[in-house]
Parts: sequence; structure tokens; C-alpha cells
Amino acid sequence: MSFAYLPLYTGDYLRDTRHLDCAEHGVYILLLMHCWHQRGPAPLDERRLCGIVNARSGSEVEALRRVLAEFFVRMEDGWYNERLMEEIERANAVSSKHRTAAKARWAARDKIRAISAVHDADALQTHSKRNAAAPSPPPPPSLNQKEAPSPAEKGQKTLPCCDEGLSPPPMQAPASTVESCWQLGVDLLTATGLGESLARKYLGSMLKTWDEDTLLEACRASIGKADPKAYIAGYLKGKPKRGATPAKSKSGEPLSDAERWVLREKREREAREAAAQLPLADPHGR
Repeated sequence: MSFAYLPLYTGDYLRDTRHLDCAEHGVYILLLMHCWHQRGPAPLDERRLCGIVNARSGSEVEALRRVLAEFFVRMEDGWYNERLMEEIERANAVSSKHRTAAKARWAARDKIRAISAVHDADALQTHSKRNAAAPSPPPPPSLNQKEAPSPAEKGQKTLPCCDEGLSPPPMQAPASTVESCWQLGVDLLTATGLGESLARKYLGSMLKTWDEDTLLEACRASIGKADPKAYIAGYLKGKPKRGATPAKSKSGEPLSDAERWVLREKREREAREAAAQLPLADPHGR
């Protein structure tokens, strides 16, 4: 509730003030406005009171005294109106609640942005490692270039291969998409107050219907939203479910891993651009 306006309940006011004349109505309204603006009592000094209500003549000063005697209570620090003080206390409580909620909401958004930065850095590092580890394709043979003789033709000893019972050297497994999906999803949902067990249960139910790449895309698109859980559910409604026909290239062939990665990055970029167009909530809760 804002102090920019005075809550005047016209029914209550008219019921209690029908006997007042025009001067007394004016005095009463001006005193209420002053107390509301100051969030406290009217001063005890009569000269200051006359200045507040613009009382100049003797009749106007008498109207001021009658209003104070009927509708205000004299205390050590000023004249109090009981009903108005109740409204001031109510407004203070509502304003404090809004400020607390706004601070909590913005703190959660800051945490989500920090989580997003960490995950984006990890994803970029993993992608760079994959590109660095991928072997370069051999150059095409030249028409004038003769084939090099094999080690057997040169009389050299050949190294044992897999057919001789030896296994190839182990390769480093790439980062798991499922693991990234779980970590980002749990961090997003718990940052908004949801328990970790409920967050994992919710993500598990989503993975029964959509694959991990699609759910990870939805989690990344929900970064910065006030309610990531609802946003993820809405985002997944238009996405293909498990077992659906996979996306294909223009030639009709299934997409390769690199093409799928480019398509996923494009969709996430479009989701972030769309989210940037949405207005942010007022940090003061108004």
C-alpha cells in the first residue's frame, strides 16, 4: 500500500460528519491529509495548526477547535486520530512486506544469473574440448601422388591391433547432457524456494516425456524468469516428445551431432532474445 494517496472511506466519513458545516469539513480533511503525509499526529501548537488548515478568521479557528475536540485525541506529542493511525500502521505493514518480497525476488534472480554464467562457461569449455579432441580428416589423395608402401612391404614390424586381442586406448567420455540438465534444473528450481527433492521429482517427470537435450534447452530458456517451473512446462508444450520423428536436414538425412548442437544453440539464442523483450518486475513491489 502506498502513501501517495489517502484511503478515504466515503461511507464511514459521511456517517460520522453529516452534522459538520463547510468550514469544519475543510478543517477535518486538511488535518487528515497532514497526518497521513507526516505518518503521525498533528502538532499541539495552535498557530501551526491554523497554518495547516488555513484558518484566518475567528470562526475558522473555532471550527478547528471543535474538530480537534470531537475527532482527535490530545497526547504528549500531538493530536491523534484513531482511525487514521490504524490506516497508517496497515500501510506500513504492507509496504514492509512488499519490500521484503521484492528483495527476496531480486536476490533469487541474481543467484539464477550467477548459475547461468557458470553453466554457460562449462558448456563452452566442454564444446571447445570436443572440437580440439576431434581428429582432422585426412587430405584427399593427389592424382599424381603414389600410395606410400605399407610397413609390411618395407619389411618393418607392425604393431599389434585389436584383432590380435588388444583393446584400443580408452577415450575420455564427453560431459553428460543428462548431468548438466539435472544440475542446472535443480539449481534453478531450488533458487526460487522449491525443495531439492521436489525439484528432482519434477525434472524426472519431465524426462519421462522429453529427452535431456530438450529439457536442458527449456531450463536454459527459463533463466531469469520469476517462475522457472511454470516457464519450463510452457516451453516444453510445443517441443517433440520422446519417440517422435527426429529432426532432419534439407537433404532428408537425420541431423548430425554438430547440426543438432547448432540448432539447439539457435533455439536458445532465440529464447533469450524473446525473454529480453519481457518487462522486469519493479524491485519496490509496486
